[in-house]
Amino acid sequence: MRALRLIACLCLGLFTAQGAQAHRFAPSLFKITEIAGQQYSVVWKTPAQGTSSTPLRPLWPESCEITNSSPPQMEGTGRVDSWQMRCDQLGEDGLVGETLGVEGLGANQASALVMVSLLDGRNYQQVLNTEQTAFVIPAESSSGEVAEDYSLLGIEHIWGGMDHLLFVFGLLLLVGGGSRLLWTITAFTLGHSITLSLVTLGYFDYPVALVEFAIALS
Repeated sequence: MRALRLIACLCLGLFTAQGAQAHRFAPSLFKITEIAGQQYSVVWKTPAQGTSSTPLRPLWPESCEITNSSPPQMEGTGRVDSWQMRCDQLGEDGLVGETLGVEGLGANQASALVMVSLLDGRNYQQVLNTEQTAFVIPAESSSGEVAEDYSLLGIEHIWGGMDHLLFVFGLLLLVGGGSRLLWTITAFTLGHSITLSLVTLGYFDYPVALVEFAIALS
């Protein structure tokens, strides 16, 4: 019976290998760090190859002025742009109460993680997607909302990609049903979510194919 399952998996791979194409591994990252009063360091990391002719573009208050920008760099399959900006016209509250967003999420069917760190110690994280492309920085951040956003991002990424669904179907053929399948899928989901977060936040940078293979092998 196990041999038949293995043969079925091989056949599935042969029939889908030509047309299948893995979706983007990590969401874009829009990171803003306040380095002095009304002065910010900005990092914009996004996949080098999009799924649409419409580029992804970060959005910030129009009154903020770019003062220094660095040449873009390539990190694996991603492109990293960085610059500094001043927002003297925003007043004492700075970015609090202002709107940040990402343009092109709908056209690319993409997600983006926005991270904001202020000098007074306040930190904000917000996941943007096709349904919510912008958000207003609140006076205080809710940890519950952050956890919910990360959970939704993980579910969307893992179960929204055909490559992952085919992989889970392959697991079903190999290990069968019951508790063994449940534990296998749980381990895969946990490993993939952790790796996704580390790649998005820039803690390590490896080729996508290698990372995906390591997760599947585990």
